Amino acid sequence: MAQGLIENGHSRGRNMAIDPDQFDVPVVDYDFSNATSPKGLLDQMASAGGFTATKLAMARDILRDMDHALSEADHDPAQMLNWLSFPACLCATGTRGFFVEALRRKMFNVVSTTCGTLDHDIARAHAAYYHGAFELDDIELGEHDLMRLGNVIVPTSSYGEIIESVVMPALEDIRKERLEQTGLTG
Repeated sequence: MAQGLIENGHSRGRNMAIDPDQFDVPVVDYDFSNATSPKGLLDQMASAGGFTATKLAMARDILRDMDHALSEADHDPAQMLNWLSFPACLCATGTRGFFVEALRRKMFNVVSTTCGTLDHDIARAHAAYYHGAFELDDIELGEHDLMRLGNVIVPTSSYGEIIESVVMPALEDIRKERLEQTGLTG
């Protein structure tokens, strides 16, 4: 049922005619005695339903199929073009490691993201972010030189100045190069 809704574009908030007969895939509880590996757990997520479990299993299947197709095309961008697009907040989490590994494996030819991705990548390369909670008081966190990004805690010391120390010299190099090439400063 859910797969059909996704394929038909109805999951994006469009009006849909509900057919109760389409709800035919039961939610199945995890059986941890059979989840002896990450693969086994992901296989069960496909049936567990709820929130992101099924999407994680679906993403695994898409990536597996994509990797197979890329291998058959010898990673030739003339034969296959794969785009990766994501918001910056994911680089504040452990998901950053997925992006790094996927790019190392040349699974994507094009990456489209926001400028905040650069901020988080630089900051996390220099200092740690920490597990937190959505419910934490932002004012109280600020009193301890901490910031909250969803349920991730970002120490003030690992943001701001660290990013500026890396980005500002690069921007100055770009400005100088542009001035040399065009004579324009703006």
